[in-house]
Amino acid sequence: MSKLHVNEINAKDSDLNLISNNNTALSINDTGRVTTPNKIAFLAIGNNGSYVTTSPVIPPTVKFNYGSGYDVSNGRFTVPSGGAGLYWFHAHFGIVLAGAVGGNIGTRFYFYNAAGTQTYAPYSYWNQTASGNYGNAHLTTTFDMAEGDYVGLYIFQSNGTYYADASELSFQGMLIG
Repeated sequence: MSKLHVNEINAKDSDLNLISNNNTALSINDTGRVTTPNKIAFLAIGNNGSYVTTSPVIPPTVKFNYGSGYDVSNGRFTVPSGGAGLYWFHAHFGIVLAGAVGGNIGTRFYFYNAAGTQTYAPYSYWNQTASGNYGNAHLTTTFDMAEGDYVGLYIFQSNGTYYADASELSFQGMLIG
């Protein structure tokens, strides 16, 4: 069995010359833990503790925003410079409520390329015919994105609302490769 002993891996340019910018691309410690200091990931959560129908959905409390791709002013994640690749996204709507005569609510990601053309729009749907019932509306997807591409979180509803507090609303994503 071969063994590889590595403390850190540093970036090289297209000619395979070591880039001397003091940025470590990857580190492996003596226990085998791998860290990537230039990661791209975000988590934004709700904060108002009330039922709302606002769309686009803009969770205002940012728990982390590695790579600065999430913009709290519009609720979009935009792929930063050098961040092209395969991304994972998840939206959590922990409580959705159907109104007095029943209702429905759906969560949807709208993906756009850097030029603003919609490229993908997966969604999840929850329907309830009885009045005053609660449910969940979650959505998870992966998508290959280029630099400048962006995604936003939206809802569509008919007599339905979502609860926008910290434990019931979140939008998160990360570069996975």
